[in-house]
Parts: sequence; C-alpha cells; structure tokens
Amino acid sequence: MSLHEILSAWQQNPALSGLSFHGLTAFLRMAALARPVIRSQQADTRVPPASLHLGLLELLGASLCEADLNLVQMCWVTFKAVIWNYPC
Repeated sequence: MSLHEILSAWQQNPALSGLSFHGLTAFLRMAALARPVIRSQQADTRVPPASLHLGLLELLGASLCEADLNLVQMCWVTFKAVIWNYPC
C-alpha cells in the first residue's frame, strides 16, 4: 500500500476530507488486520465485498473514533481495493 495509492483514493471522495491522517492510517491498518475475518465470510476471496456487516463497521468506526457508520462504510468503499492488496 503506497502513500500515492492512499492519497489518490482519499482525493476521489471529498466527503472524507475531514478525516485526520492518523485516523485514516488507523482505519487502514485495522481493516487490513480484519481482512482474514472478512475473507472467511465470502465465497470469492479475490474481490473485496461491496459492504461490511454491522460488527465490522463498528470495529472500524472505533479505529476512526467515528460513530457515523455511513462514514465508515464510505471509507471502506473508498479504500477497499487498497486494503485488499495490502500485504500483512
């Protein structure tokens, strides 16, 4: 996961401009760590899911200190390709 990939994805979604860089990196790391759990719940593990179940959204929201699950889902949609290719 390169900084260029992260910034490029971040710039594509202006609604995320209020996120701090610290919050964003915490979200990316937590999502990468949750990837095995996410993969275990889907048939095709080559492609990230379009959305996450409520428990994972809440967990990732905690990494952002964010209670708005719509914003957390927006982060997932924006960064899922970067997260899915992140080497653990």
